[in-house]
Amino acid sequence: MELSSSYSNEKLLKKIFIILALGALSLICIKLYSVLNHQEFRLVSFIAFIKQPWINVHDSWHPIEVALENFRNGESLYALFDTGLRFQYPASSIIPFYFYMPSYEVLNFINYILVLLNLLFFFLILKNFIASKQGQIGSREKLYIYLSIGLISLFFFPLYRAYLLGQIQVFLNLLFSLSILTFMAKRFFWTGVSIGLICLIKPQFCLFLFWALIRKHWEFLKGFILIGAIGFFITLAIFGFDSFIDYYHVLRSLSQTGESYADNQSINGMMHRMLFNGNNLEWIPTVFPPYNHTVYLTTVISSAALILLALFQKSPRDERTALLDYLVVGLAFTTASPVAWQHHYSLLIPIYGITLVTMLLITDRRKKLGFIALWLVSIFLVFLPTEITYAYADTWFNFVQSSMLIGVLLILFTTYILRHEKSVGIQRPNPS
Repeated sequence: MELSSSYSNEKLLKKIFIILALGALSLICIKLYSVLNHQEFRLVSFIAFIKQPWINVHDSWHPIEVALENFRNGESLYALFDTGLRFQYPASSIIPFYFYMPSYEVLNFINYILVLLNLLFFFLILKNFIASKQGQIGSREKLYIYLSIGLISLFFFPLYRAYLLGQIQVFLNLLFSLSILTFMAKRFFWTGVSIGLICLIKPQFCLFLFWALIRKHWEFLKGFILIGAIGFFITLAIFGFDSFIDYYHVLRSLSQTGESYADNQSINGMMHRMLFNGNNLEWIPTVFPPYNHTVYLTTVISSAALILLALFQKSPRDERTALLDYLVVGLAFTTASPVAWQHHYSLLIPIYGITLVTMLLITDRRKKLGFIALWLVSIFLVFLPTEITYAYADTWFNFVQSSMLIGVLLILFTTYILRHEKSVGIQRPNPS
């Protein structure tokens, strides 16, 4: 029976890898076609990334630099927010840059190293999770799992796009991967430290405070609160209390409008586009979409639903469900934001890896195949090139521009159901 199950999984993984390889080949063919026909197509892959270790891009760095210049001139960090220079991070995010601001090239080279380090973390997360299954995954199965997730990693453009934009998100992606590794190792204090550092730049992850309280992760809370307290007092000492008030107004403005541009893969962005409210195909930094009550109400309700469903689940019954619970919460908090750019979703890579291994252990074959079908559809939607959907921008079918969002919601739903799935095989020890 065990040999039959292992053989079945091996054949299944082989088919999954072939499907993913054909998908990667399709992307390459689309890119070649677009080049030959002088059309725009952003195929941002590992190859595009690896050959550019020293670039002058500054999507995050320039606003940080100007915000600091404003502060030193006696103005608010957010003085130019409405003029197109969108510094929309909390003051705590620029504490290191207050003391020394490297050149854009140096900052991007650091990002380059961090992306490579993150790829290593992805491998370690997958390796450690497979090892925790105690012999349930055979050697040939491991090979196909590594090949499949490796292929996803090589073509996962949100990871590389963050680098090619000059984005601080690269650092956040690395911290979340580190938090997964420490969570798996039961080093919960350091998981809290990692998430606390993310919160200094991305405050929506402060919702992890409620998750930790509900799950009674006291060690996590210690690390989280320590970093939060240090960040708060340093920010207060350098930038003053007014910086918190000013940032509150920025957050309030962003939550009321959001972004309509196609790269915003949130429910807020999808609603703006479906109601033709604001710019769709062109990024205009000086313009926010007009306030729309329907968009605002939908955003609030959907965000609350995502957060509450993630937080208020039954307590995890074992290590596997605890890890899936953690991933659900992290992805839900990201998706619930009114602004979730494509490059915010790099945390999907370890989620795809962990869910794939979990699905293989499901004993009910029909359920297993159903989960894998959802998994593959999610990958297809996430990887669907945005440019292909541009033709529908001015039509009632422009919801297809939110293909990544739909794929994200699909893997979020899949991970949520897997967390509660009882037909996952019981671990058995390695034969001695």
